[in-house]
Amino acid sequence: MSMAHFMCVTGTGEFCSFEKGYHQIGSIIQTEKYQYLFQLAKGSNDFKAFMKLAG
Repeated sequence: MSMAHFMCVTGTGEFCSFEKGYHQIGSIIQTEKYQYLFQLAKGSNDFKAFMKLAG
């Protein structure tokens, strides 16, 4: 729990409240997830292959 608090307060490169840091880190993770899925989709020739990689 302490590590999660530390990451939320300082993990964004600036000191901020836990709530603000939590939302910023959640947004960063979501963006990275979509970027990863986009890269998989670009490199896949068919839907079944994409689903196998993404799953």
